[in-house]
Amino acid sequence: MKLSFVCTFCVFICLVLLIIHFSTLPISTTLPAIIRPLQERTEIISLSSGLIDTLYLQEGDKVRANSIVALLKDPDRVNRESLLQYEMDWRQKLIADLKALNRNALSGSLLTKIQHPALRQQLQKYMYRRTELETTLLKAKKELDMASYLFKEKVIASKEFFDKENEYDRQVASRDAYLREQPGLWEQELALREQELAQYQSQLEQLEKQQVPL
Repeated sequence: MKLSFVCTFCVFICLVLLIIHFSTLPISTTLPAIIRPLQERTEIISLSSGLIDTLYLQEGDKVRANSIVALLKDPDRVNRESLLQYEMDWRQKLIADLKALNRNALSGSLLTKIQHPALRQQLQKYMYRRTELETTLLKAKKELDMASYLFKEKVIASKEFFDKENEYDRQVASRDAYLREQPGLWEQELALREQELAQYQSQLEQLEKQQVPL
């Protein structure tokens, strides 16, 4: 009888073990908690390379969705800005000289106001050539007056008088053409330099907008 009891007990233990092995008991509990990232920090990665130009947030500030944290600047942008500024500066000085040439009487006193060496040289050449043409014209006018007097006195033939008259007219036309030519060239260069300045100004403004928001 004892043997039968032991066998029954062993079978019971085995059944209990089998039930425990093949069954699961649902166990759950609810506790307050704070979820932290593994490194407790968030990395922000920009899709564009560059240096931080402006930082809008400080350590500990709250960051809202879609807010701008910083502005990135191209490392080569400073060099391009300096080059554009240089091109603009010398064109502005050149434009100031060209405006002085177009608005003022072209005399020797104007030479002290012209800063650009090439324009100063052009003005000197212009004044020298103008003086030369005026001198030649004055000579032609005196010869024409003399020929007119001699022609009236019937000392010279009409052909000689007409030759002096034609020479005087030719000198007048030559002087007037030159006096219009050089100022016209300065006006054309002024328009060209103003157009170039506007283009460089536009490029600089576009470059300043190329900061990348992060």
